[in-house]
Amino acid sequence: MKILYICALPEERIEMALPGFEVVPSLTGISKPYASANLALAISNVKPDIIINIGTAGTMPGRAEVGDILVCSRFLDRDIMSQDFTSISPEVNPELPDVARAFHSIHFGTACEKHFTVNTGDDFVTADQPIEGDAVDMEAFAEALMAKQFGIPFFAVKYITDVIGQNSMQIWEERLADARRGLTEYLKAVAEKL
Repeated sequence: MKILYICALPEERIEMALPGFEVVPSLTGISKPYASANLALAISNVKPDIIINIGTAGTMPGRAEVGDILVCSRFLDRDIMSQDFTSISPEVNPELPDVARAFHSIHFGTACEKHFTVNTGDDFVTADQPIEGDAVDMEAFAEALMAKQFGIPFFAVKYITDVIGQNSMQIWEERLADARRGLTEYLKAVAEKL
């Protein structure tokens, strides 16, 4: 089985080794257009059985804590949600692969107690505002939609680096090292479960 492991930025990338799986890393870049284009290219080149997005995200106050790791399987596009489009769905719920169970069996912070929702948009949200979902990013919806279009199971693992309205872009940048350490430990624990 081949896993395409994607993240937006080189600063988010960690080593990922899962027994019984060939893991191929790829960068998507920031934003829905870059994520879509780069993921489509990676899918064409790699021909994966599973796609996993592993990276960082913000959260809304009261939904998660900095340092939590959320396994996400529901994806919303806040830009589409803000429009009156009747023929375009702002939600994607891709097929989950069996390996997702191993990810859900590991508890870090409040992580993995349920399937979480990522809210994706074209802006870096800095102010507390009414946003549906547990994690906030700029790529996951586009990645989930692309995976669904190709018929490839997809889920995301998000390390919460900041609470929107309480932290800044600078805080996110400062917490990238913490995110890499936390996600590395988490993936080692997942590998032991497989």
